[in-house]
Amino acid sequence: MAPAPLFARALLLAGCALSAGCASDLPDVVSGQHYRDALARWDRSMAQQRAGEGLPRTKDEIPAQPEAVQPAPVELPLLVQDPTPYGFTLRDAELGQALLLLGEQASLNVVLDGDFSQTVRLSLPGVRIQSAIETLVRTYACTLEQVGDIVIVRRDDPVQTQTQVFVLHSTPAALIEPQLVSLVGAESVVVNTDRNVVMVTAPAARMRDVSAYLTAVDRPDRQVLIEARILEIDRTDLMELGSAIARHDIRVDKWSADFVTSLLNPSPAAVIAGGNDSGSVDVTLDMLHELVGLEVLQRPRLVALHDREATLDILSEVPYVETTTTTESCLSTIGAQTIEEVSFKDVGLELKITPTIQADGLVSLLVDQRISIQTGEFNGIPVVDSRTIKTSFVVREGDTIMIGGIMSNSKFDTQRGVPLLMDIPWIGQLFKSDVRRNSTRELVILMTPRLVDPRSLGPDAVDHATVDLESLS
Repeated sequence: MAPAPLFARALLLAGCALSAGCASDLPDVVSGQHYRDALARWDRSMAQQRAGEGLPRTKDEIPAQPEAVQPAPVELPLLVQDPTPYGFTLRDAELGQALLLLGEQASLNVVLDGDFSQTVRLSLPGVRIQSAIETLVRTYACTLEQVGDIVIVRRDDPVQTQTQVFVLHSTPAALIEPQLVSLVGAESVVVNTDRNVVMVTAPAARMRDVSAYLTAVDRPDRQVLIEARILEIDRTDLMELGSAIARHDIRVDKWSADFVTSLLNPSPAAVIAGGNDSGSVDVTLDMLHELVGLEVLQRPRLVALHDREATLDILSEVPYVETTTTTESCLSTIGAQTIEEVSFKDVGLELKITPTIQADGLVSLLVDQRISIQTGEFNGIPVVDSRTIKTSFVVREGDTIMIGGIMSNSKFDTQRGVPLLMDIPWIGQLFKSDVRRNSTRELVILMTPRLVDPRSLGPDAVDHATVDLESLS
């Protein structure tokens, strides 16, 4: 064994022994006469050198060392559980020898891959073995890989380059070319947009960065399936139902009770938690259809990409005649020309949704809604009432968003009386009465976001909206 590694080994083991407490705690391999002699020779040599330089000659003359500062945590596997601080001192030892000595002290199976002949000098008076290994790995640009109970340490030649071809499956090659150029330079990147292939030439360490970057970005875009339901409900009947539920005259489940409460809430938007099973929403809607005449006008579904705007337009065109009259005059006559053109006004629902997938199953939804309803005519031109709502939500996947506030009022006459008797001619008037009733109907939109895997979407995953357009007119 060469003298430098021998002395480095002796110093390493001696430092461990001093920090651990006393020489009697040394393992058997340290107590051998071979290492005791090496340690003695090193101490004598260092004492003579220190005497000539005016440095402390013995351990007692060395001033007290300040408390050692632990290296900053790094993203490396935890190799050593031992929290005991040790002292490590290496002078003119090869990097590979230093790593092997630390691995032997920690009872690790270490395999070196690459050139570790670089000379290192290391003085760590009081650190854990894990921190000592991390310091060497980070200082000399090594990488660690743990395979079972074996630790593989790799160190690539910073000068030698390699070429690798990456076939991209989800991300356009032209889109990420500027990022690759910033990593390795323009002369090291070749892009084939037709085949969606990228070829990169770079040192091994930089190539790992390129590979990690491409792995992170070349994946299918996350998607959100938005199940929408457009409802129309009579608020007068709904208030009577809410009172009956509050008096416990009608018993419903908690989700349905919360749903009715949200419908009665004057706020134009609300979030109803739960209902992860779409059946719970539909069951409640069926119940309200039977009790208060709630109508589900349409059930569109659409898939939107993460952080991309999706548009849903459910419109009908209301035609009207637009008349243009022009007057022409000359020296002796005056004439008029009338031109009639058919124009259209859009009536219905325009909905823009931008979903953003967050952590822990949360979805942020930016909603821009516009509803146009024909309310009458003026000189043959339809009068359209438009209402717009812009809002945003952060909800859990499967929660239901409710957007309302689009109301219309109407008055109608109805008859109430004694059944059968009120239908008898002539005398039936004695058993019935005419009642004028005000009705307030509200248009409500429900949206339930669900995270979907793009690979699981089949041809029937998204339904095209078939809408009764007359219901919105």
